[in-house]
Amino acid sequence: MPDAGDGTWAKIRLDPASLAALPRVLPTIADSTTRAVIWNSIRDAVADAELDPRQALDLFRAALPAEDSDIAVGSLIGWLENRVLGGYLEYEAARGRVADALSNKLATTEPGSSLQLITARGVVATTDDARLLQSWLEGSAGPDGLAIDQDLRWSITLRLVRLGAFGAAEIDAELGRDKSTEGVNHAARCRAALPDGKEAAWTRIMTDPSMGVQELLAAADGFWHPMQSGVTAPYVDRYFTDIPRTGEIRAGMVVSLTVRRIAPRYAIDPALIAPAEALIGNADVVSGIRRQTADFLDDLRRTLAVRQAFSGR
Repeated sequence: MPDAGDGTWAKIRLDPASLAALPRVLPTIADSTTRAVIWNSIRDAVADAELDPRQALDLFRAALPAEDSDIAVGSLIGWLENRVLGGYLEYEAARGRVADALSNKLATTEPGSSLQLITARGVVATTDDARLLQSWLEGSAGPDGLAIDQDLRWSITLRLVRLGAFGAAEIDAELGRDKSTEGVNHAARCRAALPDGKEAAWTRIMTDPSMGVQELLAAADGFWHPMQSGVTAPYVDRYFTDIPRTGEIRAGMVVSLTVRRIAPRYAIDPALIAPAEALIGNADVVSGIRRQTADFLDDLRRTLAVRQAFSGR
C-alpha cells in the first residue's frame, strides 16, 4: 500500500485489481493507520467521481465487522451521513444497508466499550425502527452495557422526530428532564427538525440577533435532512435571498458557522449553481457568507458529478 504509514500528502489511487480485492483484504489488515490510508483513498476517489459510491458502500459493509477502531467507525459513519446518504446516493436506496450493517456490528461489540457507543449512535442516526428507539428510551430494551445518557437520549429523540414518531410534546418532555444549556440547544435542534417547526426555526436563524450562538447552530443543524426534502424544498431558494441579511445582525465566525450549517446541502440540483454563483459574486454580501457559499457550491458540483458519473451503472 503506497504511503501505508500516512507520512505524506499524496493522493493515493488503487488499481482495479486492488479495488476488487479490498472487500476480502481490508478486514485482514491489522494496522489501523494503513486501513485509514485506504479509507481516505476511497473517500477521496468517490469525491472526485472516480469511484462508484455504491462500491464504497459495499466495502464499508464488508470491512465493518472486523473494524475495531472506534475512531475509524465514527469517521466512516460521519462520512456516510454527511456525504453519501442523500448526497452521492439517494437516501432511502442506501440508508437501510448502512443501518443493517451497523445493527449487526452493534450486536457483536463489547458491552460498555467506546466502540459500542459510537456504533449505537450510528444505528440511531440511520435506523427507521421507531419502536426500537423508543424501547431504548424507555429502558425496556437496548444493547447490554450501553449507557443511555442524556446526550444519547437527545440523539434518539431527534431521530424519532425525523421519523415522525415524536412531536413537540415529546421534545418538551425531554427538555423537562434536561434543563441545562445543552438541553436547550438539543431542544432547538429537535424543534427545527419538526415539519411544522421549520418556519419558526428559519425565522429565528435568519432574523433573531438575540439567539445564543450554540442554540443558533443547533437549530441550523436540525433543519435539513434528506428524509424531509419535500418539507424543506420551499426553503432552498430562500437561502439565497435570506442569508445575506444575516451579515447585518451577526459577525465574525458566527456568520460563517451559521452559513455552513444552514446552506441547503441535501438539495442536489444543478439549478442552484446560478444563484450560488450570483451570491458569491455579490460584493455587498459579507465575505464569510460568500466564502461558505463557495464551499457549498464546490460540494454541490462534486456531488452532481458523482451522480452523473455513476447514476447509470
